[in-house]
Amino acid sequence: MQAVLDSIKWTPELGLGLAEVVVYVAIAGLAAFRLVKTNERLLVFWLVYNGLTHFLMEGRFVYYSLTTTVENATGPLAHVWKEYGAADVRWLWAEQNIVAMEIVTVLLDGSLCFAIIWAIKTHSPNRHFMQVVLCTCELYGNWMTFAPEWLSGNKNLTDDPFKVWFHLFFFNFLWVVFPLLMLIQSHKALSHPKVIQSRKTR
Repeated sequence: MQAVLDSIKWTPELGLGLAEVVVYVAIAGLAAFRLVKTNERLLVFWLVYNGLTHFLMEGRFVYYSLTTTVENATGPLAHVWKEYGAADVRWLWAEQNIVAMEIVTVLLDGSLCFAIIWAIKTHSPNRHFMQVVLCTCELYGNWMTFAPEWLSGNKNLTDDPFKVWFHLFFFNFLWVVFPLLMLIQSHKALSHPKVIQSRKTR
């Protein structure tokens, strides 16, 4: 742990990235308390944060990758991705599998986040189907992003422990934990005796 702390190099890019996360967290918190009055506030908070991250942050990555590369992009918001690319260089030079996965993530996953929020608010019967689809996409996306790198010996990853553990592990681990918890929630909801009985009577 001390090696990770010793390797932290505070840069304007890291500060900007953290500021962006704080803004998303603030928006997600406000939305969760305004949109729902139930025990689903944490889920709505996560979905807002998740959707903003997919549309705004990862959407920028897709834009940079389709118009140039993160490495050649300019502007302060490009530097957030340059900081991430310092941990995994595949993000700097628009590796095709990463870009393809991110296009799906931005368009499908981002849209599903906000569709599920609407389904929660309106008590839509489609909510848990969409939730299962989103969670499957999130888990598969993480696997297909990082498993090839692990299988190739992590040749594109930095040796900097802070960048590996903070940028790659911590932030991506959230996209494993929350989808797993949401899948469990959907499984319980879809396996509830009332849901099963309503299917039988149709």
